[in-house]
Amino acid sequence: MKEILIRKRKSTSKLIIVTSILSVVFYLLMDWQWLNNNNYSLHELMALPYQLFLFLIPLLLLPWIYYSIRTLSELELKGLLSKHTLMNILTTLLVVLIIAFQITRFYGVYTSGVFQVESKWRDGEKYYIVLEDKNVRITRNEYNLINEDAMYLVAYEWNRLRPTIGRLETIELIEMKVAD
Repeated sequence: MKEILIRKRKSTSKLIIVTSILSVVFYLLMDWQWLNNNNYSLHELMALPYQLFLFLIPLLLLPWIYYSIRTLSELELKGLLSKHTLMNILTTLLVVLIIAFQITRFYGVYTSGVFQVESKWRDGEKYYIVLEDKNVRITRNEYNLINEDAMYLVAYEWNRLRPTIGRLETIELIEMKVAD
């Protein structure tokens, strides 16, 4: 009986690991801006397995916890780096990373609109523009092309956990102020 539970726990652990890795892969594919711009249908298709995996991971954790508790008396310390210990550490680590990843993504905000570039500045090889008290990261080419006090149609991403820093997605000149 214990051997069956141990095998079920191991197979559930492997399934959790594979599901976690696939959810991250599909999320990265879904978040890939090139795919979003060039083939939006495929972009939407990438969201389906990602959402499915997010639903499956907590469901897979329930039997894994059950099997782990039931086999706890069977498990004895066989060495610090036994196969079982590594599998448990890896599964726990992946679950914690997925939860942290989801919490971070939950606080992500996408802002777009017409903005006046208040100023631009650089810090070594990092370039920024200031939009509504947010330092939005831009490329060197964008830094050279953007003019202060000009109006732009801007889309940028930022995180509520770090509200003063953002990342530019798109920018388009609307009007340029002429100095008197």
